[in-house]
Amino acid sequence: MPTDRIIVHCGSGVTACHLLLAADYAGLDIPKLYVGSWSEWSRNNKEMVTADTAGH
Repeated sequence: MPTDRIIVHCGSGVTACHLLLAADYAGLDIPKLYVGSWSEWSRNNKEMVTADTAGH
């Protein structure tokens, strides 16, 4: 999967940063980071977009 389609996240964004460092250390392209992660997403009162709801 192309890295531009990968977004890492976790509960608060801290652990996801370790994934970015590990990817870089492994010589992989660094994926995107959703900084707000689960804690922000769970408070935004927006519908979750999935493959089914996105029309894919």
